Amino acid sequence: MDYTKLLLGAALLVCAALFGAAPAQAPGQPGARAPAPVKRDTIYVAVQSPPPTINVEAPSDTPTIVLGIIAALLLAAQLWIMKRQTDLMARQDELRRNEAVFTFYRVAHDLANELRKANVLQSTPVPANYETHPRQVLRDAGRVFAPLGSKFVLAISAVALYVDTYFEDVLAYNDGRLRGRHAEVWYAVQRDREQIGRNLDEAKLLIPSELRWKYHDGSDHPFRKLCTMPEDVAKQIMGGPADDAV
Repeated sequence: MDYTKLLLGAALLVCAALFGAAPAQAPGQPGARAPAPVKRDTIYVAVQSPPPTINVEAPSDTPTIVLGIIAALLLAAQLWIMKRQTDLMARQDELRRNEAVFTFYRVAHDLANELRKANVLQSTPVPANYETHPRQVLRDAGRVFAPLGSKFVLAISAVALYVDTYFEDVLAYNDGRLRGRHAEVWYAVQRDREQIGRNLDEAKLLIPSELRWKYHDGSDHPFRKLCTMPEDVAKQIMGGPADDAV
C-alpha cells in the first residue's frame, strides 16, 4: 500500500474540513461579524405603591341646621293654617248661630202677626194663612235651629206642634158645619195662641243672653203677650182679660 497517498488524502480531508467552516472573526477586526444578541426572558414585577391615604373630615353641621330651620318653618306654617281653619270654623259657627237667632225672632214676630187674625168675635171667620212662612220654617226646625243646641230644638219643635194644632182648630172653627160648636172651638183657638206664646218664651230663654234680642229699655220680647188677644179686645168680647176667660 502506498501510505504516502493515504496520508496525503487524510491531510486533504482535514484541511477541507477546517476550511469548510467559516473561521470566527475576532471582535474589532475589519469584516468581523457582531455576535448575535443573546435573548433573555425578562420578568416584570409591578412595584406596588403604598395605599392612598384617606383623610376623613368631620361632618359639617350646616345641612342639619338648614333642615332644622326648614322643619321649624313648616311646623309654624302648619300651626298657622290649623289656627286659621279653627278661627274660620268658629266664625262659621257664630254666623250660623246668629242666623238661627235672627230666624227665630222673625218666625216669632211673624207668628204673632198671624195670630192677631184671631182677634175676632165668635162666629166671625178667622182669615188665617195656613201656609204662612213661619209654619213652613218650623217644619224644618231641626235643621234650621240646630246651631242653638238640642234643647232649643226641642223647645221650638213644641212651638211647631202647637202651631199645627192652632191651624187645625182654626180650620175647624171656620167650617160652617160646626155652627153649634163655634164658641167651644173659638176658645180652643185662643188657648192655642196663648200656648204658642208660652212656648216661644221658653225657647227664647234657651238662647244665650248675649245673643238674645232686647228692646231699647233692655227688656225681652214678651211673646206670650204678643200672641194672645189684647186685653182691651178681650174685655170687649168676653168681659175680661183673655187669661181669665180662657
